[in-house]
Amino acid sequence: MTSIQAAGRCSREQDTKQIQSVHELLNTSFQQINNINASFQLMKNQQDAIVTSLHVLHRGSQELKNQQDTIVTSLQALHRGFQEQDVCIKQIQSVHELLNTSFEELKNQQDAVVTSIQAVDRRSQEQNIYIKQIQSIRRLLNETNRHEYDIFIRNKTQIFRKRETGKVIPFFE
Repeated sequence: MTSIQAAGRCSREQDTKQIQSVHELLNTSFQQINNINASFQLMKNQQDAIVTSLHVLHRGSQELKNQQDTIVTSLQALHRGFQEQDVCIKQIQSVHELLNTSFEELKNQQDAVVTSIQAVDRRSQEQNIYIKQIQSIRRLLNETNRHEYDIFIRNKTQIFRKRETGKVIPFFE
């Protein structure tokens, strides 16, 4: 085996290793893209949950307004219509409990919305990291493709020179 054949064989082995390395890198990239897609789907689900929570919050605030209107009407009726203090106190206590319950429900809904927003924010930060990783992988792939193309051109040039001269001319003379 001549040194040129050995060098060609070594070059093919290196090319094969590089191609395998690129293949593994592509597989890893596709897996990361799949992970990003799953993250997007999760973020969409969380956004849907936030929208639903906001609708519930809106309905709760409308109910609260309606309850407040009812309370105001009840208080006016109490002031005009009831003379007994015990009846007034019981009705006011009932209204107070209703308000406390409504405010507590509203606070719980608000806490749920804040938690959902924080989760979306965390996913957004993770998405930014994934995007940077993909950009880095793309740069590596572009560099690898350029290197493989240079090797391909060098090999074609040597084959052409061998045909022209009948012997292999080293690429770097």
